[in-house]
Amino acid sequence: MSVVETRRDGYIVVRCKHCSTILAEIQEDGRKGYVIGECKHFQWNQVRTLCFDQYYNYPDCDADYVWRLRKRYVMKLDDGEMFFLLVPREAEQK
Repeated sequence: MSVVETRRDGYIVVRCKHCSTILAEIQEDGRKGYVIGECKHFQWNQVRTLCFDQYYNYPDCDADYVWRLRKRYVMKLDDGEMFFLLVPREAEQK
């Protein structure tokens, strides 16, 4: 599974390579990203930044879940408190 990035009006538009669905838009100058949607190939998952970076130190973080996401994500957007991870849907089914 892969994504395609194109530039449009100061944004990088991220699309699914297979169905062309827009998944995210990222500002070129500030690199601030916006989750736009999902498709049958990709989905977004949220993880607290603390859990993503130090999942093994915090019992309230689901370490197995975070570890699996860390291995499979193809894109990460950061809003300061949460990471939004773009993951192939097939990864969630295994």
